[in-house]
Amino acid sequence: MAKPIGTLLLVGTCGALVASLALVGCGGSGAAGPGSGGTTGSGGSTGTAGTTGAGGSVGSGGATGTAGTTGAGGSTTTSSQLQCSSGVNPATGLLTGFTSGTDWTDASGKWGVAGNLQGAIYAYAGPNSGTWHAGVDTTAGVLDIGVQPTGSTTTGPGTVAVADYAGGGMMFGECVNTSTWTGVSFTLGGTPAGCDVYFQVKTFADQAISNQGGCDAGCYSFPQVKVMPGDPVTVHFTEVTGSGHADAGSIPMQIVGLQWQLQSAAPPDGGVQAACTNAMLTIDNVMFVSN
Repeated sequence: MAKPIGTLLLVGTCGALVASLALVGCGGSGAAGPGSGGTTGSGGSTGTAGTTGAGGSVGSGGATGTAGTTGAGGSTTTSSQLQCSSGVNPATGLLTGFTSGTDWTDASGKWGVAGNLQGAIYAYAGPNSGTWHAGVDTTAGVLDIGVQPTGSTTTGPGTVAVADYAGGGMMFGECVNTSTWTGVSFTLGGTPAGCDVYFQVKTFADQAISNQGGCDAGCYSFPQVKVMPGDPVTVHFTEVTGSGHADAGSIPMQIVGLQWQLQSAAPPDGGVQAACTNAMLTIDNVMFVSN
């Protein structure tokens, strides 16, 4: 079933994400609307060039988990769809190592480099797990997915409620349509605290129309695979399953984002399902691979 999907970051809950960074074009969880135009100088003389307004905020979609609940799609300021038939094929595999000044920009809250794929980060949570946060630790050069206590500027561990979920991810500024890359590699750290961890490939076919995708019903069931923190992980597109709308062969032609989800684990036989207390994930060295 599905769940949603991230200062200049996208942060939110399953029902409605708050986006403080907007993207234009083929975004992962939905890209932002274009900003307003600049103002024209007055009085007949040529005025200085106007500045471009920031794009509208975009809510993220739900994500697939095992608890059986379906996350609602977030709100968005535009309903224009992403363009995947003419999507980008990234020139280089590395998307980001979250290195400030290189492939992470603090001022804009964007990952990636000009000329290759760029995007934003976001967080989401189920109805009982509070507000989760995605933030880049520029000292360590990693993406932290957890919670940000009131008055704090850092992201720390949080609690995933019983039969609930929380996570975060990377939305793309454009839809990826690739014949070059066959999967994704990343370094996964943190503490699941008893939760299952799923890596999900966000596809256009499973992203709601309201979030610039192509899905009009049963959305946000992104193809996924269970992963374990502690080591670098490589996932090929042929290994992710469970999509509601995208078949395995079409996944590389319609990637609009990546996300990592903590899911309250199903209880053992005769046991009681428990919350995941002090759970947190760290993400680094995210790249496309071709082997």
